[in-house]
Formats: sequence, C-alpha cells, structure tokens
Amino acid sequence: KGLQDIKTLAQEIRNEVTAKKNDGK
Repeated sequence: KGLQDIKTLAQEIRNEVTAKKNDGK
C-alpha cells in the first residue's frame, strides 16, 4: 500500500508539472 501511495503522489506531482508547462505555453 505504501508503494502505491508513493506512485499516486508522484503521478499527481507529474500532472501538476505538466499543467504548469501547458500554462506557460
């Protein structure tokens, strides 16, 4: 479960970074 939580958190951060990149365009 801990590993899954880390993967979920990493995905959320990745999505946030992608959103910021799209905003920059």
